[in-house]
Amino acid sequence: MSSRPGPVTTLLESLLRKDFEGLLAALDPRVRFRALAPGESVDVGSADEAVRVFRKWFGDKDELGLVFSEAEPLVDRVQLRYRLRLRRTGEPLLVEHRLCGDVEGDRFVSLDLLCSGFRPCGPAPGAGTVHRFEAGELGCGTGLPREFRARLGQIPVGPQLEVVTRDPAAREDLPSLARMLGHRVVAMEPGPDGEITIRVERGK
Repeated sequence: MSSRPGPVTTLLESLLRKDFEGLLAALDPRVRFRALAPGESVDVGSADEAVRVFRKWFGDKDELGLVFSEAEPLVDRVQLRYRLRLRRTGEPLLVEHRLCGDVEGDRFVSLDLLCSGFRPCGPAPGAGTVHRFEAGELGCGTGLPREFRARLGQIPVGPQLEVVTRDPAAREDLPSLARMLGHRVVAMEPGPDGEITIRVERGK
């Protein structure tokens, strides 16, 4: 059994990383890609051309984050829907794609996409709210990462968690963990008596 991710996973994960070369792995070289977006109609017949469309749409965007995704079979086709939060020159935007495709092996051989367009959305709900967590004696070897992860899970998307810790290892460990979980590290500041304050915005 192959351990290679399916085309839905490959497409979505590559897009979130803006890994346009990786996106090719989800598409048959002769894929038929058709798309409708506000003011634009696409009908191309190769993976390279399809990836150029995605690059044009997302190449100038930053901080891509997944709001939600769902995939399911549709008789003999695969249906995928996802919504992304992102930024263009600092402006927060939302975009939603609905895709329906035919898969052979582990690649799309045809793909039809409907795009909402990039919609200005203002800050994330609750953006600017800061939840403070005084870590006390907790360190990265005594449960701080677990508590950090739990507290992030208790706040909605948009607000920030501010962690105050004296553990020097947290300077590397907590930002790495936050990014791995899909959150955004906003700031990391030294304080008195060896304290470190780390602020993280919940991303999903």
